Amino acid sequence: MGEAIAIFERTIVSLDTPFDHFRRGYEGALSPAARRGLELFYGPSLGCSRCHAGRDLDRPSDEMGHVMGPPGYYNVGLYNTDGRGAYPSGNLGLLEVTSVSGDMGKFRTPPLRNVEYSGPYMHDGTVATLREAILVHTEGGRNVEVGEHLGDGRASPLKDARLQSLPIDEADLQALEVFLRALTDDAFLTNPELGDPFGR
Repeated sequence: MGEAIAIFERTIVSLDTPFDHFRRGYEGALSPAARRGLELFYGPSLGCSRCHAGRDLDRPSDEMGHVMGPPGYYNVGLYNTDGRGAYPSGNLGLLEVTSVSGDMGKFRTPPLRNVEYSGPYMHDGTVATLREAILVHTEGGRNVEVGEHLGDGRASPLKDARLQSLPIDEADLQALEVFLRALTDDAFLTNPELGDPFGR
């Protein structure tokens, strides 16, 4: 049974997005806004690809864009409930595996393929929209001002040093979101061979 599931899972490959067509040489696959977003994503001012590189945009890369290894674990400043970087109980991240205090709030980098449809976002689903998820990163974390987990994640001492408030205006923010939506593979998402075989 396990072998059958593994064989099926190896067929779940999404490589037919507008972004993929653009990388294969079809420049018209991306709109001007998406191309601007691509430049921002891979450019030095935002540096998104430092953590989101490789085929599925889930691997770290160096300054030259070379993939450095498997997906990493990072604290993006989602919480800071005690002023010292604490995350809510049950959401401690890599710390729960390693027991290393510095691993508080570190979670595995998710792939960005079909990210338009993978919300709600973050490890606990507390970020509702793609735009809000982008803002968590471009603002250097999240300030929780209401609810039981109050605290400014932007000021967390455990937040990854690469995650800082970034210079981005509304036009560029929109372009970045358009680019991320260009990672959607419609054929993959509607492929009946990958759907529920029982028709539910």
